[in-house]
Amino acid sequence: MTSCQVAEDPIKKVAIFGGTHGNELTGVFLVKHWLENNTEIQRTGLEVKPFITNPRAVEKCTRYIDCDLNRVFDPENLGKRMSEDLPYEVRRAQEISRLFGPKDSEDSYDIIFDLHNTTSNMGCTLILEDSRNDFLIQMFHYIKTSLAPLPCYVYLIEHPSLKYATTRSIAKYPVGIEVGPQPQGVLRADILDQMRKMIKHALDFIHNFNEGKEFPPCAIEVYKIMEKVDYPRNESGEIAAIIHPKLQDQDWKPLHPGDPVFLTLDGKTIPLGGDCTVYPVFVNEAAYYEKKEAFAKTTKLTLNAKGIHSSLHLGNGEPHSFIHSHPKQNNSEFPAPQCYGPNSCLQTKTDVPDKCR
Repeated sequence: MTSCQVAEDPIKKVAIFGGTHGNELTGVFLVKHWLENNTEIQRTGLEVKPFITNPRAVEKCTRYIDCDLNRVFDPENLGKRMSEDLPYEVRRAQEISRLFGPKDSEDSYDIIFDLHNTTSNMGCTLILEDSRNDFLIQMFHYIKTSLAPLPCYVYLIEHPSLKYATTRSIAKYPVGIEVGPQPQGVLRADILDQMRKMIKHALDFIHNFNEGKEFPPCAIEVYKIMEKVDYPRNESGEIAAIIHPKLQDQDWKPLHPGDPVFLTLDGKTIPLGGDCTVYPVFVNEAAYYEKKEAFAKTTKLTLNAKGIHSSLHLGNGEPHSFIHSHPKQNNSEFPAPQCYGPNSCLQTKTDVPDKCR
């Protein structure tokens, strides 16, 4: 038994959010179905609650009513005095925080799966907020392996200025699920099937973990956000160039310096600058025009997680050497190992130079 093991608390409460954005219909459709018949999401000993997060936006089939619900779960908005003058989504965020949180408390839900669609060609995507979270890295590894040969990408949004206060962030383990391409206000059977399978495999992983299955150390490939790129604009602030055809639908594919990125109406190509190869995501996402984002640059990394095991199970009686961890705290008695050698417990590796990260 390796010493690089983590004993994690068993998972008791899981929520599945649909309709955080009211025009991303796969999550809405699935959650409404599971509210009527939850057989396929039931797992022994686990509370699984499907929930429509932004019902007014769902009713109007629009992304939001007053502001983006997936950006307002920060302490400032959650701490505002309740008033009818507050934007609807801020009031809704406070209500959701009371139901599934409060944020950073022992009473908060263990896991929240937040279901999204993108108009970009991103396929199955899992969104990770913490690169040192062994439990989620293990879960994502399980989901990716279960979906194979269907690709499943991991988007790491850990960044000092670009990370945002997501709806799911009130959980101990927040999981974003993004599947596309799918137009806003539209349902596609293939996209629905992929999202449904992602949830199935995620719940199977939780069930196996709770039942005492030990997951050995693993590695996953992730794409970490570097920066967001706006469209070229004229002096009036209007878009002056569009996504180049050679970049369109090329999410996750390497984009090299000098490759075409934008195309002006007079036929001029605007290439990628700099000297780093990047991996674009959310290319030409419809919802991000208002956010002035043409695409996001990412760099490819490998994250290695320690083996995990439920703290309620000791396996087959063999002696175990566990480090007990919690996603919300640093245990001073058992500090996280700073071991990044080839035989380490946890490695964060990159094949690009520092200036490209």
